[in-house]
Order: sequence, then C-alpha cells, then structure tokens
Amino acid sequence: MEQFTLPTPYPVGDVHFYYEKIDGEGVLFDCGPPTREAEEFFKNKFPYKEVKYLIFTHIHQDHFGMAYWFSENTDATLLIPELDIVKLESDIPRLKFIKEYMESEGFTKKEVEDLVDIMRILRKHIKTPKRFEVMEKYLEKSSLPIKAVHCPGHSQTDYVYLYKNYAICGDVVLPGIFQTPLLDLDFKTLKGKYDNYTNYCQTIEKIANLSDYKFLPGHNNVVDNPLNVVKEYISKILVRSHVILNLGIEKKARDLLLALDPDAMENPFMAYVKTSNIIFFRTFLKNPELLKKTLQKVNLFKDLKDKWEKLFGK
Repeated sequence: MEQFTLPTPYPVGDVHFYYEKIDGEGVLFDCGPPTREAEEFFKNKFPYKEVKYLIFTHIHQDHFGMAYWFSENTDATLLIPELDIVKLESDIPRLKFIKEYMESEGFTKKEVEDLVDIMRILRKHIKTPKRFEVMEKYLEKSSLPIKAVHCPGHSQTDYVYLYKNYAICGDVVLPGIFQTPLLDLDFKTLKGKYDNYTNYCQTIEKIANLSDYKFLPGHNNVVDNPLNVVKEYISKILVRSHVILNLGIEKKARDLLLALDPDAMENPFMAYVKTSNIIFFRTFLKNPELLKKTLQKVNLFKDLKDKWEKLFGK
C-alpha cells in the first residue's frame, strides 16, 4: 500500500491518501483537497489514468476535494458512502438544522448567519462528482477484496476499509489529533442532531476487533495499535469534560464557548468546531455510563480509571 501526502489549507495540516494495485486494477483511497497544488500533483506526479476505483472514507474537503476532477478526467468508478450521498444532496435541510440548533444554544442570528455563509462557501469547494456509485452496494456485489466497516464519530459517515492486513481509516483513528465530533444533521432521518456520542462508543468496539490490522490514517503517522490512539482520545475527552463540568453542563453552548475562549467568535467556523466539541462533552457528561461500559468491554477502562475517578469520583 503506497501512501501519498499533500498539504491542505485547513488547520489539520497535511492529508494522506493511499494507492494499491488490486488484482491488476488501481484502487485509490481518498484523493486530497480541492487545491491547485493537488491538481498539479495528480496531473504530473501520479498515474491518475490507471485509477480504476476511487473509494472515500468520508467526504470532508481534505479527503474528497478532488473527486469532481477525477470524475471529469478519468474513467474511474467513484464509490461514495450512502449517507455521504444524502449529505451532498441535503444542503438546505442541513444548513437549516445547523442554524436552528446554534440559535437554540444561544448564538445570535448574526453569528449564525456568518457561520452559515462560511459553510456555503466551503460547500462550493466540494463539487458533486458527475458520476458515482453507492459504495456499500457496489462493494457488496463486486469482486473487490475490500471490506467496509462503518465507524462513525468524527462524522456520521466515517468508514474503515480493510484490505489484506491494512485498515485505511481516514479520520477514524488519528494519533495525536482530537477527531472533532462535528455537530451535524442526522442524515438517516434528515431530522434532528446526529448522535455522535452513542455512535462513537459503538465505533470503539469495532476498532477493538481490528487490532491485528495496520492502520493507515488520513493524518499523522501509521498506527501500530489503534487502541492506544483510542486511549489517548478518551484521555482528552476526560480532561476537557472536567472543564465543562466545572462551568456547568446545563449552560448553553455559546456561554460555555465564550467562557473557554472569549475571542472564539472572531472565527465563526472554528467557533462551530469548538461548539461541536462542547456539545459532545456535554452529551457524554449526561450519560457517562455508556462510555464506561464500552471501555470495560474492550478492556481499556483499567488504564483510564484514575482519570475517570478524577472526573466523577470513585
């Protein structure tokens, strides 16, 4: 499995994508950001015309940005997760939900409009490809020796792809990075908030069952033991949740955000990202037993017990 890396204009920094010849056919997992530099890379330094399949872990800009270019310039079959297709087609209900939810959490109409304007601009950078297939249905009927494991949390649509001893994991398992659980619409129902907390607890169990694989993340270094990354992630949740608990979990998200960062509203999109974290922590604090039982099930709780008891007591 060959790793390629491109810089991105986003706070997360460089992004990785992966290429492999499988049964003589080129398979590319993710394709980088929608930048001139990415386009020049594929034109001049990558055998893009040999790509038979382009498979996406999820459709955030840094992983999906060149999808439209591939649909225009190659004969590759683009495989997009089903709920990501719904997301591509749901701009109006999605932005309506985010607007109403943020206002319910105390943000002013002006603050919310500023955020929605930025999200509209970002959406324009994610052009829907001219042609694509539903990934889950296509893999099920194809002979490709790739298994897709749905591992939501960071977004509703995150997937880990298993091939031989590799697990191409996008943003599911990121060493040294907090995988922000983004506030978003539930794309299964197009009603209400997507429950990333419950889903992430389920994802932990799935990751635990994949510990024999070599995890290839979308950012940072190769992962030898994914449960160590889970442990690092949960440690950050416990530390950051302690601050939220002290401030008061019944407070509106805007009040909590400004208590943590008085200048947060200077960057509306980063305010949205930080608010997403706060809402996730607050949800966890209202039902910590769900995460505790999950950690016990995968034999990680003993390693986090001291931090847990510091937050909740013995």
